[in-house]
Amino acid sequence: MTKAVNLLINKKLESKPEKKNLFNKISIIKLIAELGSVSVNDIVKNLYLSLPTVNSLIAELLEDDFIRQFDKGESIGGRKPNLYKLCDGLFQVLSIELQRFSITMSIMDNNQNIIAETVELDNELSRNGENLAAITQIVDQYLIDKSVDIENLTGIIIGMPGLINAEEGTNETFLHDDNQSITNYFERIYKKPVFILNDVKGAAYAELKFGLAKNTKNSLIILMDWGIGLGIVSNGEVYLGRDGYSGEVGHMPFIDNGELCYCGKRGCLETVASGIALVNNAKQEIQKGELTKLNELQPDELQHLTPTHIIEAANKG
Repeated sequence: MTKAVNLLINKKLESKPEKKNLFNKISIIKLIAELGSVSVNDIVKNLYLSLPTVNSLIAELLEDDFIRQFDKGESIGGRKPNLYKLCDGLFQVLSIELQRFSITMSIMDNNQNIIAETVELDNELSRNGENLAAITQIVDQYLIDKSVDIENLTGIIIGMPGLINAEEGTNETFLHDDNQSITNYFERIYKKPVFILNDVKGAAYAELKFGLAKNTKNSLIILMDWGIGLGIVSNGEVYLGRDGYSGEVGHMPFIDNGELCYCGKRGCLETVASGIALVNNAKQEIQKGELTKLNELQPDELQHLTPTHIIEAANKG
C-alpha cells in the first residue's frame, strides 16, 4: 500500500469534522474507482455533497496526489467540466486465478497498470484444503521472483471455479475445509484483506466494466473452460443469487443415468460438453487406437492433455 494511502487510512482524527472529512474523501476515491473518472457535478449528484465541500475535498486530494485532472468532460452549454481520475499506483492488488489444473498470478494497480507480469503455472486443485499449502508456496515464489514487497499490496483477489460463498470466503467444491475458510487461510499468511469470487462471476464483472457488457442492463456471459458457467448481469449488476451460486448451468441434469460428475451427480451438462468431457473423450479414443494428430504429442503432454492440445490438433486437420 502506498505511503499516501497509509497516511489517509492511519491518520489520527481528533474531531468529528475531521472524521467526516476523511469519510467524504474515501467516498470520492471509491466513486472514482467505480466510474473511472468523474466531474465535480458527478460527485455532488452521487454523494449528495455541497458544491463548496466537493471543491474543497478535490483540492485536498489533488494536493495529496490521490487524484489528478486528466481531461475535459462533455458539456451541453458553458465550460466543459474538469474530469478527475485516481493517480497511478494508489492501490496494488494481487490477482490469483485458480483453475482445475493451473494457477495464474498477476499484480495490477487501480488503473489496471501491470505491476508484476502474469505468470501461469501447473497446479491441480484438490477437493479439500490439502492443496492450500502448495498454492501459497507457488504464490510466495512468484512474489520473490517479481521482487514484490508485500507491504505494497492493498489486498488479494482469488478467482476460481466452484460453489463459492463470497461473504463467507468458502468454496463447497474445491479447497473445502470445515475448520477454516479459504479467505481466512490466506489472510492469516499474508496479513492482507482477501476476497474470493467464482471465476464466471469475475468474468461477468470484467465484461460489465471493461468489455462487451459495458453500458448494458442485462447480459449473459458464458464461460467454457474445463467446466461451463454462466454469468448473469441483471439491471446493470452481476447477479449472485441468495448464496452466490447463480449460473451453475454446468451441473444442470442433462442425461438420465449419465456419467458421474465430480460434483457427485450423474448426467450433468459438464459430463458431455466441457473441457473435461473433451479431454476424457479424446483419451478414450486414443486408448482405442484412433488415428489422431494428438499421437504426435510427447508422452508427458498426453498424460497432461488439455483442451488447448485438442483444439490445436483439430485446427491442424
